[in-house]
Amino acid sequence: MKKLILTEQKNTYLKKIQQLINVKIMTYQEFLKEYIFNYDEQTIYYVMQKYNVIKKIAKIYLDNLIYVESKEYSDYKLNQLYAIKNDLINNNLLIFNPLFSNNLKKYEIILENKPYNSFWQNIISKLKTITKVSFMSEELNNNYTHEIYEASTAEEEVIFIFNKICELLKQNVDIKHIYLTNLNDTYRNLIKKYSFIYHIPVNLQENTTIYSTNIVQQFILHYQADIKKTLDIVRKQIKSVDAEDIYNKIINICNRYSWTDNYNLVKDMIIDDLKNTKQTIKKYQIAVNEIEFINNNLTNDDYLFVLGVNQNSFPKIKKDEDYLNDKQKQILGLFTSKEINQNNLVIYQKQLQNNKNLIISYKTTDENGPLFLSNIFTNLNYPIKKIDNDIYTNSHLYNELKLAIFLDDYNKYNIINPNLDLLLGKYPNNNYLKYDNSYHKINPINLNKYLKNHLTLSYSSLDNYNRCQFRYYLNNILKLNVFTDKFILDIGNIYHSVLKDIYQDDFNMDTSWHQALSLVNRKFTAKEMFFLEKLKKELIFIINEIKNQDEYSQLKSTLREEGINIPYENNNFKGYIDKIKYDEDSLAIIDYKTGNPNINLNNTIYGIGMQLPIYLYLVKHHPKFQNHHIAGFYLQNVLKNNGLLKPKEDLITNKKNNLKLQGYSINNVDILKKLDSTYSDSKMIQSLKQTNSKEFYSNSKVIDELTINNLINLVDKQIKEGFKNIMAAEFQINPKQIGKNCEGCKNCTYNDICFKSEKDTVELTEYKNLEFMNNQTN
Repeated sequence: MKKLILTEQKNTYLKKIQQLINVKIMTYQEFLKEYIFNYDEQTIYYVMQKYNVIKKIAKIYLDNLIYVESKEYSDYKLNQLYAIKNDLINNNLLIFNPLFSNNLKKYEIILENKPYNSFWQNIISKLKTITKVSFMSEELNNNYTHEIYEASTAEEEVIFIFNKICELLKQNVDIKHIYLTNLNDTYRNLIKKYSFIYHIPVNLQENTTIYSTNIVQQFILHYQADIKKTLDIVRKQIKSVDAEDIYNKIINICNRYSWTDNYNLVKDMIIDDLKNTKQTIKKYQIAVNEIEFINNNLTNDDYLFVLGVNQNSFPKIKKDEDYLNDKQKQILGLFTSKEINQNNLVIYQKQLQNNKNLIISYKTTDENGPLFLSNIFTNLNYPIKKIDNDIYTNSHLYNELKLAIFLDDYNKYNIINPNLDLLLGKYPNNNYLKYDNSYHKINPINLNKYLKNHLTLSYSSLDNYNRCQFRYYLNNILKLNVFTDKFILDIGNIYHSVLKDIYQDDFNMDTSWHQALSLVNRKFTAKEMFFLEKLKKELIFIINEIKNQDEYSQLKSTLREEGINIPYENNNFKGYIDKIKYDEDSLAIIDYKTGNPNINLNNTIYGIGMQLPIYLYLVKHHPKFQNHHIAGFYLQNVLKNNGLLKPKEDLITNKKNNLKLQGYSINNVDILKKLDSTYSDSKMIQSLKQTNSKEFYSNSKVIDELTINNLINLVDKQIKEGFKNIMAAEFQINPKQIGKNCEGCKNCTYNDICFKSEKDTVELTEYKNLEFMNNQTN
């Protein structure tokens, strides 16, 4: 006869009987869903909509319906559940499986030997009428006694545990026979810390979900009614096995909602699922493992560390705060909170007595005050021993940390620890009060693996690297980007999106504006919406002025948001140019700026502030423009149009002047006039003006073709050096000082990480008139 085992320790039993094919194992909850009824996401959706509740509440309703019979109750809440149950039955939204009950006749049903409430006793009685029902025999009935170790704090307790583990390992106990239990997040965080200090691998039961991962956030960002389109977009962004695993979890979640054609209806439900779906955590094959205390099925070869056996924590005290209160549970034949607590005391005490190798510990204080030993030990009379952590034979790193603490006590409070001399003798060359902030080079092979043998550079990342290699490492490799004002970034994206559309024949300001707002994909506050309306009016003025400037130009063809990728062996350099105006043989480059434009080319020699030269480099590698003459390259400030008024200048004139192009123009007037017919006293380029003798004024930024080519060659050299040095893992702390300005530290947010000292700063020659070009050749 086949066997059906009902247990809360399903995985444990699966390992035990994996060779037996005539055994079926179910948890009690799984059994109830087959024996009484089950539900799915469509049921949850119906309850949410019909009763106007969130998903969490809908599931509470449904999980408690299983205990409600088809009858009216004197209790209002139970009657409410009864009405919901009838409603779902009438709409065929509960899943019944009559075949399951019929098939039970083929099985001997084996249950755990434990207290059962009236609800379960009634089920067991019914099962006995159709098949054989038995209870598992208790494998152990021992009366082991143990010691309890007392620590002042959780940290002392964890240190003690690791020293004890070291003792066991020295006694040739297999690490796979060592376990931890009764952990909370405080203990887990401390165990992670001391696992590193003692070099002892530990597998903990993590509750990290997939919600915060990049792949899930991309899924939410691109979420739409046609979920297949969303999944197709996200699929293209998978670059690792972990991301593939998360993507498969997303698909499994989406498949639960295949009954709807419009996935926007269930977006909140899917996001809730994502928040409650655990990540697949990689486990050490050989390690200490965390397990549950009850029904752990340990043998006499196993060692179990039971931490935090404090009152209310071991066992945890069940309170009368569930959706169904104790009175309602009594009506349904369920255990009350008091009965659960009483049962747990018996079960926990039996488990303590049945396990041979237990190391039990507790703490006497935490951040909230004093703590006490669990009253479960009142009748057990286990002896209590104070923890002694004066053990310095298991971890050099721990010893060095303790030495630093003892030295702190001595230097600050004149307290001499009895072990200070011992540790000073063992570590005479300690680094106390010494700090080496220098970058210790990582293995380039490991870096290449991390980068998957492919590196993409852009203007901003190369600029970061040349300002300070370590700054680039933190920002672009480790990606320790700090939070920035998202609204400012959103404004820039909105402006760029609209300006990209202004040359379309069917351009409509309102349509383009609303489309740009939708691409931001977030709700704006009332304050932000107020400013956005002001900025929209400002943008209308800007667009009109840009079109007025276009009237002065013969370069009538335009490319917008032009992306250019240039391969370098296995790597590539990429960039985007907001606008290229061109004809059959000439072009001009214009990039919109919503911040302060920097058109200084004097630091180009060091690879710093190369934005404009990089645009030259990109456009010269564009297959369409390799033989074109460059009339000019500019930045156009499209947001900061509120500069100081000059005498006799009105606000409109001021705004128009601020919208003039800022950058460099070719000194060849035959090419320049194609871009700007007003070049002799320009109405579109800032400071561009000629004298009566047709010479350009000294403050007119004009440049010859040789200098342009030299700048392009400089950029090429800087890009090649950047790729070479980055792939060689050269990430020194070396901020560049040019004149009075520390360009490497300007706008850097990592000062609290690098601890830059004077010796780290690299002083460079300051140039003011491109003098370095004298040493450049074609």
